[in-house]
Amino acid sequence: MKKLLCFLVVGLFLAVPSLAFSEYDQPWTGNARFMLGGKFLDSTNWTVGTADYASQYEIGGLFDIRPRDWPINLAADVLYSWRTRNTVKAGVFELNLGVRKYFEDDPKLRPYIGGGGAYMKALLDTGLTNLADDDTGFGVWANAGLNYLITDRLTIGADFRYTWAKMSIFTLTDINAGGLHAAVTVGLQF
Repeated sequence: MKKLLCFLVVGLFLAVPSLAFSEYDQPWTGNARFMLGGKFLDSTNWTVGTADYASQYEIGGLFDIRPRDWPINLAADVLYSWRTRNTVKAGVFELNLGVRKYFEDDPKLRPYIGGGGAYMKALLDTGLTNLADDDTGFGVWANAGLNYLITDRLTIGADFRYTWAKMSIFTLTDINAGGLHAAVTVGLQF
């Protein structure tokens, strides 16, 4: 969790120097956004006893960049979702790499779509001695969203995505550690 927050802060600070230049002085354009929302996994695979851990809180950072003359952005998104009840902890870390296309017909409202490959690490810890398991897997992601420019640089928006990667946790094999994601975003356009 601390590493993720450090990564987000460093990413935003790297975007800040570009604010000193006018839009046309920069050879690159992109976005750095913070997201806060939820992730919804397949509940049949994420139940311990009678408690359901499929609905998880989620934070993350969404980053994309491109040369001004390219039609699509290269995207790198870092997400972490978790749910804790009593002593049981469930969580999924994701690194999503791919492309994102912005539709810039409106000067203030910018819808987008994206997709690519995903690396995920899932954890389920029952809180009892020797009853924790984790696994990693590779999969895919796709997203759609909307950015609204409040100022020339500051954006708010919404991001919706689906991720998928097969993993094995305890005796469950081939479970999907991805799922549906919904979040609000705030960030900078440079």
